[in-house]
This record gives sequence, C-alpha cells and structure tokens, in this order.
Amino acid sequence: MQWLDTRQRLKAAQTLWGDSTAPSRVLLVCGSARNDGTCPGEVSKTWRLTEMARGVVERAGLQADVLDLSLVTSEYGRNTHPCKRWVAAHAVIILAPTYWYQSPSPLKLMIDRMVCADGGNPDPTTTHGKHVAEAKAIEQQGWDYPKHLAGRAYGVVVHGDVAGVEVHRRNLTDWLEWMGLIDAGAAAKLDRYIGYYEPYYNSHDALDKDKAVQEEACNVARSVVQAVTSLRAGTLSQPDKQVQSPRTN
Repeated sequence: MQWLDTRQRLKAAQTLWGDSTAPSRVLLVCGSARNDGTCPGEVSKTWRLTEMARGVVERAGLQADVLDLSLVTSEYGRNTHPCKRWVAAHAVIILAPTYWYQSPSPLKLMIDRMVCADGGNPDPTTTHGKHVAEAKAIEQQGWDYPKHLAGRAYGVVVHGDVAGVEVHRRNLTDWLEWMGLIDAGAAAKLDRYIGYYEPYYNSHDALDKDKAVQEEACNVARSVVQAVTSLRAGTLSQPDKQVQSPRTN
C-alpha cells in the first residue's frame, strides 16, 4: 500500500512538472552533513551558498525548493525519500562540500536511493508488490530502462579546502548526465577551494572574503534559471534525446 501511495504521489509530481501553466521549480540540494545542530551554533558554508543560489532563483520569479540533507544526520528518524521533489522540479542544483575526495554520506545516500529513477519500473502492479520472479521476467522480455528524470536542467556547486573538488564535481555531473539531465552550461558547473589549506575555525571568514566564489555560485543559479526558461519555452532541448543506445542494460 505504501508503494502504491508513493507511485500516486510521483504521478502527481510528474503531472505538475508537465503543466505548462505551473511556475518553474528549481530544487536546491544542500549536500552538507553539517549544520548548526551537529556543529552547534554554526551553519555550514554549503548552506550559505545554497541560500545565495536560492535568492537568485526567487528573484528571477521561479519557485525554489530546498532539500537540506544535513537533517539526516542531525534529526533522529529522518529518512531519505527525495524522489517526489526531484520529479516535480524543472531543474536541480546540487551544492556540496568535499569530504575525503567524495560526497558527504547524506548526499551519497540520496544518490543511491535514487537508483530507481534511472530504469526503475514505474508500475508495481506488474510485479504484484515486489515478487522477484515477476520482476526478472519483465526484464528478460526486454525492459527499456527509462530515465524518469530526463529533460530537467542541472547545476553543481562543489567546494573544498585541500583537494578533490575537481573529481567530486565530475562525479556528480557524470551521474546527473547519465540520468538524462541537461547541462546548463559551463558556468553551471563550479568547483572551488574556499580557504585553501587554511584551518577550519575561520573558514566562514574565508568565504566572506571570497566575493568571487560567492558570485560564481550565484552564476550557477543564473545559468540554471536561463536553462529552465529556455527549456519550457521550447528553445532548448536535450541534444541526444533521439539517440538510441546499442545496449539494452
């Protein structure tokens, strides 16, 4: 019953996404594991950059929704179920710090949780719940692995203080493009060091001083806003939309 209810909610979100009269929606994903609860009294730099990007989106007249993944670590009982918010969005901006060359654990949990968005079966009635034999039979007959989130624009802001930002940013953009999201341009893919090899205690001061990186984060949002506007006006489309893959899985 929970599965069927979720499916209905996803269908409603998809209908909202496809409604040409509905306002454009941009989902901002704050990928930090740290907030003022886990690091008492201090917000994360990622949250501050998220707020900057949100301001750009809202001033452009678009609706900004924020998914704060740090709540998974600071609030007991939180689960990662981001699918409905992604489906309703016309664009997604992921903002994340780099932890040991990689995404923070809440962000990676979200990525793994969304495996069903790339090739998942949208109709649970075909497997009468989740019967493995029926699911395997459908796949054997020639499942086409639909990309449920294709056609949405994306932007990425990755920051760090020592190393790994380039690889981290590339991993995120490769994942998003694998799922069929549309690159909003070079300015929408940002990786930067904030307070390079400086201590953490004054890292917010380093962000305060780095006006350029603040403006670059805002430019990511501006690029995504422009991409969304063009997508919904029909002047921008997925370049490889008609390309057929020679592989079946």
